[in-house]
Amino acid sequence: MASGEFNNANEKNTIFLLHQAILINEVTPYLILSDKGTQFYNSKKNKKGERTPSLFEQELKELGIKFWTSRRNHPQTNGKMERWFGSMKSRFKKHPDESLQEFVRWYNEERIHHALDNRTP
Repeated sequence: MASGEFNNANEKNTIFLLHQAILINEVTPYLILSDKGTQFYNSKKNKKGERTPSLFEQELKELGIKFWTSRRNHPQTNGKMERWFGSMKSRFKKHPDESLQEFVRWYNEERIHHALDNRTP
């Protein structure tokens, strides 16, 4: 997993984080599932009425990564990420001075997981 703090979520920042995650973890994902945020997915159609792929989609295609999107207004599809953001918001309320990188380290290395019999990973 990679993390970064940006002023806005756009395609270039998303592609940067994708490459950062690949370099840090030394593995390229087989598939990425996301919502239809503008940094991931281009819903606009061209003059011919065709949807053109976003820069992020084009990058995934170049890397050989499949891209799936969740249904609109269906947070259950992205349940794990929704839960991750819930954990992040809760943690930042208790630890407002903690950086995103510190949170990611805590989440991946120290947090107790109920699915692992209340042990850390």
